[in-house]
Amino acid sequence: MVAPGIRARITASDNVDLLPDATKRSGQLYELMPYVTARVNTPRAVGEAFYGLRGQIRNGGIDDRNELRNDLRAFGDLELVDNAVRLYGRVSVFDVNTSPFGASSFDPATQRTNRSQYRDLELSPYTFGRFGSEGEWTVRYGLRYVDPGASVQSNTIQSLFGQARSTAGRGPVGWLARTDSARVAYQAGLDYDSSNLDLLGTYRFDTTLLAGLGVGYSRNDILFNDRGENSGWGASAFVEWLPGPRTQLRARWSDRYWGNAAEVRALHRAARWTFGLDFFDQIRDGNTAGLNGYNTAALFTPTTATGAPSPIGTNPIADGLVNQNLLSPTGTTFGVGAINSPLVFTRSAIGSVGWIDGRSSLLGTAFLTNRRTAVAFTNGSGNDIDQYGGSLTYAYSLDPRNVASLTGRRTYSENNIDGSTSTLDAALLTWLYRLSPQANAALSGRLQRQRGDGTTVRYDEAALTATLDYRF
Repeated sequence: MVAPGIRARITASDNVDLLPDATKRSGQLYELMPYVTARVNTPRAVGEAFYGLRGQIRNGGIDDRNELRNDLRAFGDLELVDNAVRLYGRVSVFDVNTSPFGASSFDPATQRTNRSQYRDLELSPYTFGRFGSEGEWTVRYGLRYVDPGASVQSNTIQSLFGQARSTAGRGPVGWLARTDSARVAYQAGLDYDSSNLDLLGTYRFDTTLLAGLGVGYSRNDILFNDRGENSGWGASAFVEWLPGPRTQLRARWSDRYWGNAAEVRALHRAARWTFGLDFFDQIRDGNTAGLNGYNTAALFTPTTATGAPSPIGTNPIADGLVNQNLLSPTGTTFGVGAINSPLVFTRSAIGSVGWIDGRSSLLGTAFLTNRRTAVAFTNGSGNDIDQYGGSLTYAYSLDPRNVASLTGRRTYSENNIDGSTSTLDAALLTWLYRLSPQANAALSGRLQRQRGDGTTVRYDEAALTATLDYRF
């Protein structure tokens, strides 16, 4: 399904440039955005896509320039060879706050300053199969390009992942072997390789619960621990609980030579609500660590037996939230800020709950993350940034045409090196009127402010926005 449309928007702001109170100016922002959305959900392919070209005219501010801003967010998974080979792809091009301590907002594309365009492209063919009745295997190759914008170096990541495991039905005792490697190449010429290997024995307690325990090996060319080692062995474990298609829990932990690595993913869907959780504590390259968010389909829907993502439509609660514009099918971004380091210790958790009951619907999300430089560029400085916050949106349908919604958002950021802190708050009240099955009109009022210490820009803003949206 492909649905083109066009959106016109006028915003009147008492602080159009997001400046401190003593220097702020009133102004207007006029926007016209042609866009297209697409969804595919067939036995051979699943995917979601959105592209919009935001044309902007600014009036009343310091710099009344006209601009075009791209907003592209898409992912897809296509079967190339029946039950054997698939191709996963993902692309993102959108604006983010360059620094959480500059003048920031929850719609960075409308800002005059402290704005960077983030670009991320990934292609990953993978193959899978079985060896007789003894086990199953998966091999995946990945190629990824990330450009965070601003003055941060872009990089290219090549990765290879392989896993083999015994299958259920061969008794309670089994085995699992997993390996991954990556080569990361930065624009300025810094390259490094990394690899991991885990060998585990497994035990199946029943048809829903599987656990494993074993050893793991890790190596990284440029990451050394306190003993001067860049490789080493340690314990490794995992657990999988899959009681049904509506509930999943997957967790794994490894004692790497540089510290603990852990990942947890949980999701559940009930009759009227749904829940998703992602947690990881690991080493990442600086460019992928600089953006914190979630893929909606990955957070709210279980993966298929082949590892392919399920379409968001397999979760009717999440699909209902998408239809009510409370949830983006292509993903949501929280906690951004460029991390100018080739390797970063990253700890992050994102949990989201969605609920629909008759005329009412609600979506709440909370996140926290810490990103700390593990290896700095030559003559570069380190980073150590904590962020946490969330958003809560409640919508109520007064009748088939009228919907009122209220959204509150907060992001707190702290730089543990220079002591700067920043708190960004926003409240948004929206009334939406359905003119026809293809057209909507909306009126929104927004209060937004930023407070903090150190280098943080402090400002207040109040704005009114009128929107007209038409889908062909």
